[in-house]
Amino acid sequence: MRVLQASALALLLPAVAAVAQPPAAAPAAAPPPAPDAAAIEAVIRTIPDAWNKRDAQLFASAFADSHDSIVVGGLLFPNMTREINAQAHQRLWQGPYAEGSTVTFEIVEIEQPLPDVAFAIVKGHNAFVQGGESKSYDTVLTLALLRTPEGWRIRQFNNNLVGPRPDARPAAPPKPSR
Repeated sequence: MRVLQASALALLLPAVAAVAQPPAAAPAAAPPPAPDAAAIEAVIRTIPDAWNKRDAQLFASAFADSHDSIVVGGLLFPNMTREINAQAHQRLWQGPYAEGSTVTFEIVEIEQPLPDVAFAIVKGHNAFVQGGESKSYDTVLTLALLRTPEGWRIRQFNNNLVGPRPDARPAAPPKPSR
């Protein structure tokens, strides 16, 4: 009887293994086009347009009344209002970017999983002058947008630096130990 059980098991194992194997993964399909892609893209394009014009009110108009922002340096500014956003960007243009800055965007993807929710991935480039020297850096942005009574607005803005920041100062040398 044991031989029969072992034989039956030997016959069943390859069949079970074949069934248990996951099917070969199909190539990932691109998400379907967002139904409101044109309107969403227009809001996203407001950002570089306003930045390049140094128009803080126009810049802030792309955002929801209350929004979260993670800036290039990794700082989180939760629950920002449009007015605070506008003031912060005006200070940037009067401070670190006072000598000039030009931002360009390449929208990589817009996905709209729900009628009133959209996500976008955007590549950004900032060319600027500091201390008379031309510098630049690249970013990748992830955006969460909501449909509001005013139209599509950015609710979460995450601006991730790609590579080292050109204006970063080197770390101070370690102090000699005694």
